[in-house]
Amino acid sequence: LSRPWTHRSSGPLGIGSLFRYGGVLWLGAILAYLSSNVDNAIVGRLGGAAALGAYALSYTVGNTITISLAQVLNRVALPYYARAERDPKALAPAIRSVVPLAIAAGMIPALLVIALAPEIRSIVLGDEFSFVPLIILAAYGVVRSLGMSLGTVLNGSRRAVTTTVAAGINVTVMLVLLIPAHAVAGVGGGAGAVLL
Repeated sequence: LSRPWTHRSSGPLGIGSLFRYGGVLWLGAILAYLSSNVDNAIVGRLGGAAALGAYALSYTVGNTITISLAQVLNRVALPYYARAERDPKALAPAIRSVVPLAIAAGMIPALLVIALAPEIRSIVLGDEFSFVPLIILAAYGVVRSLGMSLGTVLNGSRRAVTTTVAAGINVTVMLVLLIPAHAVAGVGGGAGAVLL
């Protein structure tokens, strides 16, 4: 994590390595941004403002709350993964402790949202909307917590190419599935496609 230009012995090779790895991270971040927003664009385009509003609120309540603790844990864990990059004996215990902890931290609010989905729907969305997308997106939050944790492990251990490829697959799958899923089952179908 130190600045490469402070080490005279590293030379241009160190800076070149930094830019190459940074480029992979940038591409992965752009693809992750697309995969996090293409569903909103498609649901809004196909279903209109009411469908987009119901989907966005379901996503915010079901997903954002669920992944919040995992986001904090992963930011804390990233330097430890980077430090243990060349030492599998040190990396493995960190993975075995942080990844299950992130999933468990996400499951607690997700289960609460799933159990109280009809009541949350009535308060936040109104009774005219289904509570099914809320349940699906809360479950997606747990899956996403796992994905974020594994992605943090890969980024910290210099395997960012894998996370970039996975982000590309996510975008492709959503572009292929969201339109027919929404046509079949509306907002709930779109949420199901995102979970898949």
